[in-house]
Amino acid sequence: AIDSVIQSFEYAKKHDSDIDCYLIVRNDGSKDNSRAEVLKKVNQYKNVFLFDNEKNVGILKTRRNLFLDAYDFVNKNKIKNEENIFLSFLDSDDLCMPTRVLRQLNEMMSDPTLTACGGQVLLFSDT
Repeated sequence: AIDSVIQSFEYAKKHDSDIDCYLIVRNDGSKDNSRAEVLKKVNQYKNVFLFDNEKNVGILKTRRNLFLDAYDFVNKNKIKNEENIFLSFLDSDDLCMPTRVLRQLNEMMSDPTLTACGGQVLLFSDT
């Protein structure tokens, strides 16, 4: 999943140079190698940041912690245009299309009455 997220952020930046993208990842305490994969990206990209749960606390608490991570990150780094901060979620077993971030950002920016934006689901199997 981390590769598809990076690809989507890179696509957005390539097609709109005014977009400052930061990828804030909250490790949910998984026992698989997902943390190691994210750490590779943290070392490779200056705009990828990793925060950890000490243990798996479930999706709701993890998402809450992610909101707090994003809030703290914006404040500590004095990021401008706080009113234009968008959060996007992707679970470790999901993929996203390269155009996802840019399309969602454009939709949100075009209509100031929007407070949330979703996407389609395409189910597929490797069997």
